[in-house]
Amino acid sequence: MPYDAEISRKHPAAFVFVIDQSSSMNDAFNNTRRTLAGFLARSVNDALRELVNQCTRGDEQVRDYFHVAALGYSDGKVRNVWKDTEDFFLPISRVADAPLRIETVTIKVPDPDGKMRDEEVESEVWFEPVAVGDTPMVKALEKTRDIVAAWVKEHPASFPPIVFHVTDGEPTDGDPEPVANELKAITTWDGAVLLFNLHVSRETGKEVVFPSDEAALPDVYAKKLFRMSSEIPEPLRPAVAESYETTATSRFFGFKAGTDTIARFFQIGTRPANAPVYVAPADAEPAAPASAPSTEPSSAQPTKEASPA
Repeated sequence: MPYDAEISRKHPAAFVFVIDQSSSMNDAFNNTRRTLAGFLARSVNDALRELVNQCTRGDEQVRDYFHVAALGYSDGKVRNVWKDTEDFFLPISRVADAPLRIETVTIKVPDPDGKMRDEEVESEVWFEPVAVGDTPMVKALEKTRDIVAAWVKEHPASFPPIVFHVTDGEPTDGDPEPVANELKAITTWDGAVLLFNLHVSRETGKEVVFPSDEAALPDVYAKKLFRMSSEIPEPLRPAVAESYETTATSRFFGFKAGTDTIARFFQIGTRPANAPVYVAPADAEPAAPASAPSTEPSSAQPTKEASPA
Protein backbone atom coordinates (compact mmCIF):
# COMPACT_ATOMS: atom_id res chain seq x y z
CA MET A 1 0.00 0.00 0.00
CA PRO A 2 1.20 3.51 -0.74
CA TYR A 3 1.54 5.26 2.65
CA ASP A 4 2.20 8.48 0.76
CA ALA A 5 -0.94 10.59 1.33
CA GLU A 6 -0.23 14.29 1.60
CA ILE A 7 -0.82 15.67 5.09
CA SER A 8 -2.86 18.87 5.28
CA ARG A 9 -5.51 20.50 7.43
CA LYS A 10 -8.15 18.95 5.20
CA HIS A 11 -6.54 15.51 5.45
CA PRO A 12 -4.70 15.44 8.82
CA ALA A 13 -2.56 12.63 10.17
CA ALA A 14 -3.55 10.85 13.40
CA PHE A 15 -1.35 9.66 16.25
CA VAL A 16 -2.49 7.60 19.25
CA PHE A 17 -0.46 7.03 22.41
CA VAL A 18 -1.60 3.99 24.44
CA ILE A 19 0.37 3.68 27.68
CA ASP A 20 0.40 0.92 30.28
CA GLN A 21 0.02 2.56 33.72
CA SER A 22 -0.18 -0.55 35.89
CA SER A 23 1.51 -0.76 39.29
CA SER A 24 4.69 -2.36 37.93
CA MET A 25 5.39 0.89 36.05
CA ASN A 26 6.41 2.29 39.44
CA ASP A 27 9.58 0.18 39.29
CA ALA A 28 12.93 1.85 38.66
CA PHE A 29 13.92 2.04 35.01
CA ASN A 30 17.22 0.39 34.03
CA ASN A 31 18.67 0.75 37.53
CA THR A 32 18.10 4.52 37.59
CA ARG A 33 16.27 6.68 40.12
CA ARG A 34 13.50 7.37 37.60
CA THR A 35 10.46 5.08 37.40
CA LEU A 36 9.22 3.51 34.20
CA ALA A 37 6.08 5.63 34.51
CA GLY A 38 8.09 8.81 34.97
CA PHE A 39 10.38 8.16 32.05
CA LEU A 40 7.51 7.29 29.70
CA ALA A 41 5.55 10.36 30.75
CA ARG A 42 8.55 12.51 29.88
CA SER A 43 8.99 10.72 26.53
CA VAL A 44 5.33 11.16 25.57
CA ASN A 45 5.44 14.84 26.56
CA ASP A 46 8.56 15.31 24.43
CA ALA A 47 6.82 13.64 21.47
CA LEU A 48 3.72 15.81 21.87
CA ARG A 49 5.87 18.94 22.09
CA GLU A 50 7.65 17.97 18.87
CA LEU A 51 4.33 17.43 17.07
CA VAL A 52 3.22 20.90 18.18
CA ASN A 53 6.51 22.39 16.96
CA GLN A 54 6.15 20.74 13.55
CA CYS A 55 2.76 22.38 13.12
CA THR A 56 3.83 25.86 14.24
CA ARG A 57 4.40 28.29 11.39
CA GLY A 58 6.18 31.64 11.21
CA ASP A 59 3.17 33.49 12.51
CA GLU A 60 3.30 31.29 15.66
CA GLN A 61 -0.07 29.78 14.83
CA VAL A 62 -0.41 26.03 15.30
CA ARG A 63 -1.95 24.54 12.16
CA ASP A 64 -4.10 21.42 12.55
CA TYR A 65 -2.10 19.02 10.38
CA PHE A 66 -2.33 16.37 13.13
CA HIS A 67 -4.99 14.93 15.41
CA VAL A 68 -3.78 13.23 18.59
CA ALA A 69 -5.33 10.81 21.10
CA ALA A 70 -3.73 9.60 24.34
CA LEU A 71 -4.97 6.75 26.52
CA GLY A 72 -3.68 5.33 29.79
CA TYR A 73 -4.75 1.93 31.08
CA SER A 74 -4.55 0.32 34.52
CA ASP A 75 -6.65 -0.88 37.45
CA GLY A 76 -9.33 -2.30 35.13
CA LYS A 77 -9.90 1.05 33.38
CA VAL A 78 -8.94 2.88 30.21
CA ARG A 79 -8.59 6.64 30.68
CA ASN A 80 -8.66 9.51 28.23
CA VAL A 81 -5.58 11.61 29.01
CA TRP A 82 -7.23 14.81 27.76
CA LYS A 83 -9.10 16.57 30.54
CA ASP A 84 -12.44 18.42 30.43
CA THR A 85 -13.51 16.89 27.13
CA GLU A 86 -15.30 13.80 25.87
CA ASP A 87 -13.29 13.89 22.65
CA PHE A 88 -10.53 11.32 22.29
CA PHE A 89 -8.87 12.87 19.24
CA LEU A 90 -7.92 16.53 19.57
CA PRO A 91 -6.57 18.76 16.80
CA ILE A 92 -2.96 19.60 17.61
CA SER A 93 -3.84 23.26 18.22
CA ARG A 94 -6.13 22.22 21.09
CA VAL A 95 -3.38 20.03 22.49
CA ALA A 96 -0.96 22.96 22.33
CA ASP A 97 -3.42 25.25 24.11
CA ALA A 98 -4.29 22.92 26.98
CA PRO A 99 -1.34 21.37 28.82
CA LEU A 100 -2.11 20.15 32.32
CA ARG A 101 0.58 22.42 33.67
CA ILE A 102 3.83 24.17 32.86
CA GLU A 103 6.99 23.09 34.65
CA THR A 104 10.44 24.62 34.82
CA VAL A 105 13.25 22.28 33.79
CA THR A 106 17.00 22.71 33.63
CA ILE A 107 18.75 21.90 30.36
CA LYS A 108 22.33 22.02 29.16
CA VAL A 109 23.08 24.63 26.48
CA PRO A 110 26.40 25.71 24.94
CA ASP A 111 27.75 29.16 25.75
CA PRO A 112 29.71 31.28 23.20
CA ASP A 113 32.95 29.59 24.31
CA GLY A 114 31.54 26.15 23.56
CA LYS A 115 31.20 25.18 27.21
CA MET A 116 27.94 23.71 28.49
CA ARG A 117 25.91 25.64 31.03
CA ASP A 118 22.60 25.12 32.80
CA GLU A 119 19.57 27.07 31.64
CA GLU A 120 16.04 26.98 33.02
CA VAL A 121 13.21 26.75 30.50
CA GLU A 122 9.46 26.30 30.71
CA SER A 123 8.11 22.98 29.46
CA GLU A 124 4.52 21.84 28.86
CA VAL A 125 3.20 18.74 30.62
CA TRP A 126 0.21 16.89 29.16
CA PHE A 127 0.88 13.39 30.42
CA GLU A 128 1.49 12.63 34.10
CA PRO A 129 3.11 9.42 35.41
CA VAL A 130 0.58 6.95 36.88
CA ALA A 131 1.26 3.43 38.22
CA VAL A 132 -1.59 1.56 39.88
CA GLY A 133 -3.42 -1.77 39.66
CA ASP A 134 -3.57 -4.39 36.93
CA THR A 135 -2.98 -4.37 33.16
CA PRO A 136 -6.24 -4.29 31.10
CA MET A 137 -4.43 -4.33 27.76
CA VAL A 138 -7.28 -6.00 25.83
CA LYS A 139 -9.73 -3.34 27.00
CA ALA A 140 -7.27 -0.59 26.05
CA LEU A 141 -6.77 -1.96 22.54
CA GLU A 142 -10.53 -2.39 22.12
CA LYS A 143 -11.03 1.29 22.97
CA THR A 144 -8.20 2.21 20.61
CA ARG A 145 -9.79 0.15 17.83
CA ASP A 146 -13.13 1.87 18.33
CA ILE A 147 -11.86 5.46 18.39
CA VAL A 148 -9.52 4.84 15.43
CA ALA A 149 -12.34 3.29 13.38
CA ALA A 150 -14.52 6.33 14.08
CA TRP A 151 -11.70 8.73 13.12
CA VAL A 152 -10.98 6.86 9.86
CA LYS A 153 -14.66 6.99 8.93
CA GLU A 154 -14.45 10.79 9.11
CA HIS A 155 -11.02 10.97 7.37
CA PRO A 156 -10.95 8.22 4.72
CA ALA A 157 -8.37 10.02 2.54
CA SER A 158 -5.79 10.63 5.28
CA PHE A 159 -2.46 8.96 5.98
CA PRO A 160 -3.26 5.87 8.08
CA PRO A 161 -3.32 6.45 11.86
CA ILE A 162 -0.19 5.49 13.81
CA VAL A 163 -0.68 3.86 17.22
CA PHE A 164 2.11 3.75 19.83
CA HIS A 165 1.47 1.06 22.46
CA VAL A 166 3.93 0.91 25.36
CA THR A 167 3.84 -1.79 28.05
CA ASP A 168 6.10 -3.49 30.57
CA GLY A 169 4.14 -6.65 31.24
CA GLU A 170 1.59 -9.22 30.24
CA PRO A 171 -2.14 -8.37 30.13
CA THR A 172 -4.45 -9.39 32.95
CA ASP A 173 -7.66 -9.46 30.88
CA GLY A 174 -7.08 -12.03 28.16
CA ASP A 175 -5.33 -12.38 24.81
CA PRO A 176 -4.64 -9.00 23.10
CA GLU A 177 -3.58 -10.45 19.75
CA PRO A 178 -7.06 -10.76 18.14
CA VAL A 179 -8.02 -7.14 18.89
CA ALA A 180 -4.58 -5.96 17.75
CA ASN A 181 -5.25 -7.67 14.42
CA GLU A 182 -8.66 -5.97 14.22
CA LEU A 183 -6.98 -2.62 14.83
CA LYS A 184 -4.39 -3.25 12.10
CA ALA A 185 -7.16 -4.22 9.68
CA ILE A 186 -8.67 -0.70 9.77
CA THR A 187 -7.70 1.18 6.60
CA THR A 188 -7.85 4.57 4.97
CA TRP A 189 -7.52 4.80 1.20
CA ASP A 190 -3.76 5.17 1.76
CA GLY A 191 -3.15 2.00 3.79
CA ALA A 192 -3.78 0.12 7.03
CA VAL A 193 -3.37 1.43 10.57
CA LEU A 194 0.22 1.08 11.82
CA LEU A 195 0.62 -0.43 15.30
CA PHE A 196 3.93 0.12 17.10
CA ASN A 197 4.50 -2.06 20.18
CA LEU A 198 7.24 -1.13 22.59
CA HIS A 199 8.16 -3.32 25.57
CA VAL A 200 10.04 -1.60 28.38
CA SER A 201 11.60 -3.31 31.38
CA ARG A 202 12.98 -2.47 34.79
CA GLU A 203 15.71 -5.02 34.05
CA THR A 204 18.71 -4.38 31.85
CA GLY A 205 19.26 -6.80 29.00
CA LYS A 206 19.81 -7.13 25.30
CA GLU A 207 17.42 -5.00 23.25
CA VAL A 208 15.67 -6.43 20.22
CA VAL A 209 14.52 -3.60 17.97
CA PHE A 210 12.56 -3.83 14.68
CA PRO A 211 13.06 -7.60 14.35
CA SER A 212 12.06 -9.45 11.20
CA ASP A 213 11.44 -12.86 12.81
CA GLU A 214 9.98 -13.85 16.16
CA ALA A 215 12.67 -16.52 16.53
CA ALA A 216 15.01 -13.78 17.75
CA LEU A 217 12.75 -13.15 20.77
CA PRO A 218 13.19 -14.87 24.13
CA ASP A 219 9.67 -15.82 25.27
CA VAL A 220 6.07 -16.42 24.28
CA TYR A 221 4.91 -12.95 25.33
CA ALA A 222 7.61 -11.17 23.33
CA LYS A 223 6.70 -13.26 20.28
CA LYS A 224 3.04 -12.31 20.72
CA LEU A 225 3.89 -8.59 20.82
CA PHE A 226 5.96 -9.08 17.67
CA ARG A 227 2.99 -10.64 15.85
CA MET A 228 0.75 -7.83 17.10
CA SER A 229 3.03 -5.23 15.50
CA SER A 230 2.74 -3.90 11.95
CA GLU A 231 5.31 -4.65 9.30
CA ILE A 232 7.27 -1.55 8.30
CA PRO A 233 5.90 -0.29 4.96
CA GLU A 234 8.53 0.38 2.30
CA PRO A 235 8.01 4.20 2.28
CA LEU A 236 8.78 4.33 6.03
CA ARG A 237 11.86 2.08 5.99
CA PRO A 238 14.37 4.89 5.22
CA ALA A 239 13.47 6.62 8.51
CA VAL A 240 14.11 3.39 10.43
CA ALA A 241 17.27 2.59 8.45
CA GLU A 242 18.92 5.80 9.70
CA SER A 243 19.37 4.08 13.08
CA TYR A 244 18.64 0.36 12.61
CA GLU A 245 19.10 -2.44 10.10
CA THR A 246 15.81 -3.66 8.65
CA THR A 247 14.47 -6.15 6.14
CA ALA A 248 11.26 -6.36 4.13
CA THR A 249 9.65 -8.27 7.02
CA SER A 250 10.84 -6.09 9.92
CA ARG A 251 8.11 -4.99 12.31
CA PHE A 252 7.46 -1.92 14.45
CA PHE A 253 8.44 -3.66 17.68
CA GLY A 254 11.03 -3.08 20.38
CA PHE A 255 11.75 -5.48 23.26
CA LYS A 256 13.49 -4.37 26.49
CA ALA A 257 13.90 -0.91 25.04
CA GLY A 258 16.37 1.44 26.69
CA THR A 259 16.25 5.22 27.00
CA ASP A 260 17.71 5.98 23.57
CA THR A 261 15.50 3.43 21.84
CA ILE A 262 12.32 4.79 23.42
CA ALA A 263 13.14 8.30 22.22
CA ARG A 264 14.01 7.07 18.71
CA PHE A 265 10.89 4.91 18.62
CA PHE A 266 8.66 7.95 18.99
CA GLN A 267 10.80 10.00 16.59
CA ILE A 268 10.59 7.35 13.88
CA GLY A 269 6.87 6.85 14.43
CA THR A 270 6.13 10.53 13.95
CA ARG A 271 8.37 10.80 10.87
CA PRO A 272 5.35 10.69 8.51
CA ALA A 273 4.61 14.08 10.07
CA ASN A 274 7.53 15.30 7.96
CA ALA A 275 5.78 14.28 4.74
CA PRO A 276 5.05 17.11 2.29
CA VAL A 277 2.61 19.48 3.97
CA TYR A 278 0.59 22.01 2.04
CA VAL A 279 1.29 25.34 3.76
CA ALA A 280 -1.41 27.80 2.80
CA PRO A 281 -1.24 31.57 3.45
CA ALA A 282 -2.09 32.48 7.02
CA ASP A 283 -5.51 33.79 6.07
CA ALA A 284 -6.48 30.96 3.72
CA GLU A 285 -7.44 27.32 3.95
CA PRO A 286 -5.66 24.65 1.88
CA ALA A 287 -7.06 24.20 -1.60
CA ALA A 288 -9.75 21.55 -1.88
CA PRO A 289 -8.91 18.36 -3.77
CA ALA A 290 -10.11 18.11 -7.35
CA SER A 291 -12.88 15.80 -6.22
CA ALA A 292 -13.97 15.68 -2.60
CA PRO A 293 -13.83 12.15 -1.20
CA SER A 294 -17.06 10.40 -0.34
CA THR A 295 -17.57 9.23 3.23
CA GLU A 296 -18.92 5.95 1.86
CA PRO A 297 -16.51 3.01 1.56
CA SER A 298 -14.80 2.86 -1.81
CA SER A 299 -11.95 0.99 -3.42
CA ALA A 300 -10.96 4.02 -5.49
CA GLN A 301 -8.03 6.20 -4.50
CA PRO A 302 -8.83 9.88 -3.89
CA THR A 303 -7.38 12.66 -5.96
CA LYS A 304 -4.54 14.22 -4.00
CA GLU A 305 -4.31 17.90 -3.21
CA ALA A 306 -2.01 19.88 -5.41
CA SER A 307 1.23 20.96 -3.81
CA PRO A 308 1.91 24.69 -3.71
CA ALA A 309 3.78 26.06 -6.65
